[in-house]
Amino acid sequence: MQVAMQAIERIRLWLKAHPIFACWIVSFCYAAYQMSWLRGTRLTDIAPDVPVVKISFTLVYVLFSFAFSIAPPVAVWAYRKLRVDWKHNQALWLIPTLWVAAEYLQSIFFSLIIAGHFGRIGSHIIIGALGYNLVRTPLVFLSRIGGIWILSGVFVFLCVAILQVIYAPKQRINILLACGILLIVTQATYLLWRQPNGASQDIAIVQIGTNKNLKEHDRAINEQIASLPQHSADIILLPEYSHYFAFTPQEDIDTASKLARTSSSILVDSYQDQSQRPYINFVAYRHPNSSLIFRQ
Repeated sequence: MQVAMQAIERIRLWLKAHPIFACWIVSFCYAAYQMSWLRGTRLTDIAPDVPVVKISFTLVYVLFSFAFSIAPPVAVWAYRKLRVDWKHNQALWLIPTLWVAAEYLQSIFFSLIIAGHFGRIGSHIIIGALGYNLVRTPLVFLSRIGGIWILSGVFVFLCVAILQVIYAPKQRINILLACGILLIVTQATYLLWRQPNGASQDIAIVQIGTNKNLKEHDRAINEQIASLPQHSADIILLPEYSHYFAFTPQEDIDTASKLARTSSSILVDSYQDQSQRPYINFVAYRHPNSSLIFRQ
């Protein structure tokens, strides 16, 4: 036991002496947890069941976890370079700014890894952003002016503010003022959200337990659609990976047309293109007659 405790203490001291590396280890574990939904993926659904595929899948999982773990160490590195005391009032805006910049660069970095076969380069793929922790709070309305990035910044700001309230009592007035401004801006974005913008539209949301192959669930989706008032929906949101129009196209067209208000109504569907490997997931926007408007 004593030997184990000594080993743990050595590791702790080493990590304390190397904060960026320690931050990366924690970040990698967090990213791997965020990517853990891949554990439920059945390889036989998307690729041949052979050892080389399993090894490749593991390597991709590690690569993705690495790509989504660079933001915290980058933010820590930048913060240490600026040599700003986290108890200082500048830290209230500087640390969140550095974090958001690092998350943004991380998203671009990931897009570089998967660009080409999977799509464009940019900040459009975000996994594990801290801002997701606020999407079920009133602060989510701030995303109208800054997307997920402003939510991540606010989350980090709140963390720094809580630490300063505890360990830097002199900062409490500044924190109170900053939180007051945050509440005012949140209320303003909420009021903007409530203002009508354009014509009102009725949305039908079809919810059903799904998996990656909905051939057996297509009839259940149509039964739910048929139970809704006819010609009542401008937009129809289908379940994830519904592959609508793929298995019983004529039946799907007839059912969707009965729910759609007009022939210009939109069905939002998602599906997996298996025409080439690795498979690519798309969100498709279609008319009730199954004609494709666009996909992304």
